[in-house]
Amino acid sequence: MGVTVRTARTEFGELSVAARAGAVVGCQFMAAERLAQRFGGADDGDSRVAEWAVEEITGYLAGAVREFTAPVRLGVSEFDQRVLAALTERVGYGTTVSYGWLAKEMGLPVTASRAVGKALAGNPVLVLVPCHRVVGASGALTGYAGGLPVKRALLDLETGTPEDLLLF
Repeated sequence: MGVTVRTARTEFGELSVAARAGAVVGCQFMAAERLAQRFGGADDGDSRVAEWAVEEITGYLAGAVREFTAPVRLGVSEFDQRVLAALTERVGYGTTVSYGWLAKEMGLPVTASRAVGKALAGNPVLVLVPCHRVVGASGALTGYAGGLPVKRALLDLETGTPEDLLLF
């Protein structure tokens, strides 16, 4: 079973959204064809959810949307799902936190920050699940599947200049 893919044209390149069975399953900075291949190919099924997500992302990039409502289904491990859910529930628009902070919020030791980072690195739905809001303990930008310049731009969109980062 394939996915329906729609693309948002952004200043960072193509941001493709893949949807299947009423939920977004992928959102990555890559060509639509490449994202579709990750999920077994493209189909011409219901495009409603993919278009909904693209519309929200476009609004977000224009500064008009701060919260996403398109349904998301994560095909990740139970631990990764817990990390991504904690991120989505506890780290709002315009806020940045450290990997250690997120681990602690989840009831894990701060030393679990590497496991949290690994889970975030596997986030299949960039932007919609805002892993760009997590930074190093010193406030330094660390890995992002879309690239560090994109992470910086998304944080700047939400928080203003780099000096305005709120680190917990």
